[in-house]
Amino acid sequence: MLRRQAPERDNLLQKIGALKHEAGRAAGMVELTIPAEKVQSTKETFRWKLRVDKFKSAERRDGHYILRTNLSGEAPEILWRRYIQLTEVEAAFKCLKSDLAVRPVFHQIERRV
Repeated sequence: MLRRQAPERDNLLQKIGALKHEAGRAAGMVELTIPAEKVQSTKETFRWKLRVDKFKSAERRDGHYILRTNLSGEAPEILWRRYIQLTEVEAAFKCLKSDLAVRPVFHQIERRV
């Protein structure tokens, strides 16, 4: 059986960077131990560990919608209704803009009016 050769440190760092970019915020849930410069990457020099506290915190929020506001005196139900109304208005403007893509319509000449 052939054994895979350990990747070079710089190549490993590039791959980690690409994976962190893909993972987005989830990358913060993993703690990496990267080998020092000029040290071969092996199971002993490269390790990862799940940050359980971050993972559990994200798991508690999973499926919940967090809405932040600077309006402290309003009831949460009213704030939620206003937010939904805002998204509906934004959707309507987006729809209108797509219809306006037929523009420009020139009305300077009498026969075009």
